[in-house]
Amino acid sequence: MATITQNFGTNNSLDVTNLHSKGDGAYWQSAKIDNGTIKGFWIELFITIKTDTNVGDTGGYLEVFYAGSTDGGTDFAGGASGTESTFTNTNDNNVKHMQLIDILPCDASDTTARTFKYRTIFKDIGEDFAIVIGNQTGQAIASDTNTVEYRIHKADSA
Repeated sequence: MATITQNFGTNNSLDVTNLHSKGDGAYWQSAKIDNGTIKGFWIELFITIKTDTNVGDTGGYLEVFYAGSTDGGTDFAGGASGTESTFTNTNDNNVKHMQLIDILPCDASDTTARTFKYRTIFKDIGEDFAIVIGNQTGQAIASDTNTVEYRIHKADSA
């Protein structure tokens, strides 16, 4: 009888140049994440966000979306591009057409900067996809210290 074991992936950092200083209501998208070689089943995300020093919303949060691709990483759900950049949420390119991974509380109602660290998991990932994060904190994200890391996991049979 075969034994199934979890195979933890390697930690990878995404470029977040365009996530820094992202204003309230604005969205960031990652570069394409290629799962074609690993062929993992789920992704673990580690997100660190530092808020600015301005007063924000007491009920502020971050939205995290999965934008899958069915054509080898050219066309992504919701109109994401698979390139690290700003994502403009419009009628044609819309996060409503992506899968919501998580809503992360990010209470930015303080006059001092805070650093929030999150871990979230999304299952049934495809071959190619991108991550989209929306800032709904009521203020801009800080200009540094923000990170998005991921690990793709799979199961091995022996």
